[in-house]
Amino acid sequence: MESEIIQSLFLILFLALVGGVSARALKLPTLIGYILAGVIAGFFFPTNLSGASSLAEIGLILLLFSIGLELNFGKLAETGFVAVFGAILQIISITILISLGLILFGIRTEEALVLGAGFSLSSTALVVKILEDKAETNAIHGRLMISWLLTQDLAVIAMFTLLPVLGANTSDFFYVAAKSISASTLVLASAYLLGRKLVPFLIHKIASTNTRELLILSSVGFALGTALLVASFGISGALGAFVAGVVISESQEKHAIFAETRPLRDLFIIIFFATLGLFIDPHIFLTRLVLIIALSVIILLLKTSVTYFISRLLGYKGKTSWSLALGLSQIGEFSFVIFIAARKLNLLSQDLASIGASTALITLISTPFMFNLAPIVSRRFSSKSASNKPGKTTSNLNNHVVICGHGRVGQWVGKALDQVDTPYIIIDYDQKVISSALKSKTPFLYGDPSEIDILKKSGVEKAKAIVITIPDIMVQEEIISHCQSLAPESPIISLAHLNKDVFALNHFGVQKVVQPEFEGAASIVKELLLLFNKRPSEVKKQISLLRRAHTLAQK
Repeated sequence: MESEIIQSLFLILFLALVGGVSARALKLPTLIGYILAGVIAGFFFPTNLSGASSLAEIGLILLLFSIGLELNFGKLAETGFVAVFGAILQIISITILISLGLILFGIRTEEALVLGAGFSLSSTALVVKILEDKAETNAIHGRLMISWLLTQDLAVIAMFTLLPVLGANTSDFFYVAAKSISASTLVLASAYLLGRKLVPFLIHKIASTNTRELLILSSVGFALGTALLVASFGISGALGAFVAGVVISESQEKHAIFAETRPLRDLFIIIFFATLGLFIDPHIFLTRLVLIIALSVIILLLKTSVTYFISRLLGYKGKTSWSLALGLSQIGEFSFVIFIAARKLNLLSQDLASIGASTALITLISTPFMFNLAPIVSRRFSSKSASNKPGKTTSNLNNHVVICGHGRVGQWVGKALDQVDTPYIIIDYDQKVISSALKSKTPFLYGDPSEIDILKKSGVEKAKAIVITIPDIMVQEEIISHCQSLAPESPIISLAHLNKDVFALNHFGVQKVVQPEFEGAASIVKELLLLFNKRPSEVKKQISLLRRAHTLAQK
């Protein structure tokens, strides 16, 4: 048994390494490489990987623990009603539509509901990783997607509560429902009370010993202990670990815990994603390949359409709505947890579980390509509508500044222009920003600044300067292209968040590119040199050398 586990672990990690390196060489997320490695492992070494299933379960527990630990209710509150209502509406819509479709094809009602619920979820781990790689977590669509995903993660608790109810007989339906809901409520209430009172106190005491090993032991022990306790109530242990993470996320030591457990978590996450191939029966995959591919395409199109419609219903258009629709079109990692739990409750046959897992894997692999389609599709189906609600009109603006994006940087630029009585207009697509502008009588235009008609309405042809503070490089390039066409004489000042973006923007002919991280570093260096009593001329020289080195690094 020991040699089987060692052999399984070696094969999984080796194939994951090959898959991860290959994915990076192809400029794909490493998670895709791990998943494909697991599929290959499941096909060619199925008998050698039986010992890896227990390791995968631990990996799943630590993955969901870390997701719960990173759950940020502040981020959820930023988009508030939009993300919560949108995510719930999407889950309900997708579950009903897919379930009805499967029932029409002869699938049992409970199996159809399990598959529909699993397919309605998207991948938090993969989508957040893609957003981080693209530096789009703070973009409008990035903030919406993260909040949307967090709402989905929380909705999984309700799904697990309802799973036992689906398998109940008509005679004892109400008994099973009451028992399941009561058990879940008791577990969640206990976790909440422990999290608010006991756990933060204990974690704080352990952290005060300044012993890293004890902090790791207490955190991982709490995750596994909660998983074990929750499992004793008939609820998924992985979900218990998620609840444990949510509990600790409210403690002041959460960042330290996350940092200490991250290496261990990353290792087991790799094992989990690489062992997803174990959920797939090679025989079923090969014999039902056409069905699986067709189901994957249908789900991708259905989730894209429903999410796009919901985002438009909530007032978002252009790249924001398409990024939401295409970026959340995949089936997430929680679906595997639901399928596993449903199998244990005999709510899902082995064949359907394997088809569901195969479909989920294909949609996960397609995610980077789907997400990259957002700017292309948004340009193709660009909305031609714009609106400037009550405020200062745009018709009388001349020699003004057009500010594309009114986030933290854009707001300070606007305040400075107010102080020197310089006319300006902001263009933004964030409803909270526009609501704030409306209250303060700030001149604004509600719409996507990457759309040429929106820029025309801002009077960009008569603008003295154009400021771009949006962090999305693809949107920046679209804005720059339109502005250079509409107002070739107006200088463009743009932010750049990544080193490669500085080069791209300079290549586009932007008059001034500002990288906040570098400017922050330059300010720190200046203060340090002054602290060490360097002459002003020497400080100026060193800052100039630093800027020159930064410029050369972009070439």
